[in-house]
Amino acid sequence: MNFPFYIARRYLFSKKKHNAINIISGISVCGVALATLALVCTLSVFNGFQDMVASFFTAFDPQLKIVVREGKVFDGQDERIRAVCALPEVAVSTETLEENAMVQYKDRQTMAVLKGVEDNFEELTEIDSILYGAGEFLLHDSIVNYGIMGVELVATLGTGLEFVDPLQVYLPKRNAKVNMANPGASFKRDYLYSPGVVFVVNQQQYDGKYILTSLDFIRQLLDYTTEVSAIELKLKSGANVSSVQSKIEKMLGDDFVVQDRYQQQADVFRIMEIEKLISYLFLTFILMIACFNVIGSLSMLILDKKDDVVTLRSLGANDKLISRIFLFEGRLISLFGAISGIILGLILCFIQQKFGVISLGGGGGTFYGEDFYGEKVLLEDARNVYIDQSVLPEGMLDSIKSNQTIEIEGQFYFDNDKLYITPFVIWDEYGENLIEDFEKSKEEDEVLNKDYILPQSASYLLTESDIEGLDIREINYAKNEIYARHGRLFQSAELQNYFNSKKWYHGTVSPEEFNNSMLSEIERKNADFLAQVEFGMDPKGYQLDAE
Repeated sequence: MNFPFYIARRYLFSKKKHNAINIISGISVCGVALATLALVCTLSVFNGFQDMVASFFTAFDPQLKIVVREGKVFDGQDERIRAVCALPEVAVSTETLEENAMVQYKDRQTMAVLKGVEDNFEELTEIDSILYGAGEFLLHDSIVNYGIMGVELVATLGTGLEFVDPLQVYLPKRNAKVNMANPGASFKRDYLYSPGVVFVVNQQQYDGKYILTSLDFIRQLLDYTTEVSAIELKLKSGANVSSVQSKIEKMLGDDFVVQDRYQQQADVFRIMEIEKLISYLFLTFILMIACFNVIGSLSMLILDKKDDVVTLRSLGANDKLISRIFLFEGRLISLFGAISGIILGLILCFIQQKFGVISLGGGGGTFYGEDFYGEKVLLEDARNVYIDQSVLPEGMLDSIKSNQTIEIEGQFYFDNDKLYITPFVIWDEYGENLIEDFEKSKEEDEVLNKDYILPQSASYLLTESDIEGLDIREINYAKNEIYARHGRLFQSAELQNYFNSKKWYHGTVSPEEFNNSMLSEIERKNADFLAQVEFGMDPKGYQLDAE
């Protein structure tokens, strides 16, 4: 056995003349352990954040992306590019074309990035996992082109999840001079329609700027044929990304740049790496300070073991051997502290990962909901709740009862104790989709309203402009329409046959049982108004059942 190590071990666990030396040694071990614990936990947190951010990108970004080193676009049919796409390691390849454009919806406009992709884009990425809405991933059909926007861009333009009016897209014409007398002539304009879905990457650069659409749509606007801004690749399962990346770089030469997911988001990950490095340096400095406690402990031990040193020298030990004894002592203290810190750090990381003791959403409380990122939103943390109605059908929230229990799936975030919600799906306590039900009900109401002469006669007071163009027969029918809404039966065969042909009519009340108290005040005033108009046209009024 190594003699210095044997003596150092005996010194570490032996009883000292002064009990304070044992305390100082214990403090030294604890100091090193705590510094190591902090270092392990901090680096684990940064690694976790890095993995979390990387997971956000994987649903939108490809495994490998080929871009030209100089310029904006290149020929997608280049022989080298075709050779890369034909590699056995490549599972899916798609051409993409990006361009900045001005988009306008009604009276709102903003700048956006149009990204034209091929139909196999959903095979290339996991885009389906971040799509929300009642529609599907659709870029075009035989008639129109579709645009899938980020959720923040939807809120900016106020389009809602499924907009009816087309989204106007403006791009400057290539090689065209601006005519100051008519600047609009220098732009090409086209339209995009909604497929009924939005994507949520949870990154502002995507959610607030990008619109996914068809590759042919952008090429048509830019007067391109085979030009692309990037070739995006998905590798087969088991393929090594780094080795395939190096292989492609050799095939393409210096004209192209091949990027993996981390290189595509180099700015984000570079910032995180710098923060991680700075934290590592600070914690290492703290660890070094903790090691000074070890020096203090060794100094006290040397003084305590002064007689032992004299004995060792009498037995033939030289200064080098004695120095090694105390160096081993210091190493053992540091080793025990480091091992203890690593073990405790790993245990704490496991507990956090397993049970989520510390949550980004706050401590315990009554849950308001859980967003689709897994973030827990606590009711007690929110003093005010704001729901973005721009993504919902008009009047949707007004149809929900104040005491009704609902479940919302969408984007949640806090700002100064305020909870902001961008809803994508709303369910009732029975699991029914309230947005879909409201839209169906609205469509049915529109169909029924077409069966009315004056559908507004039950909601507000009529004016002369409302009845402009109606003849005396239609006026009479409109007047009795108010009564028919409440299920009145009619003695007139003409009226009864007319209302029996309407889908909304259900006659159950006889003329004798019917009275005006069944009508609202607005309906009574509108009935009197229509009667005055009818008899104003003809003192006898409209002659029912006349042959």
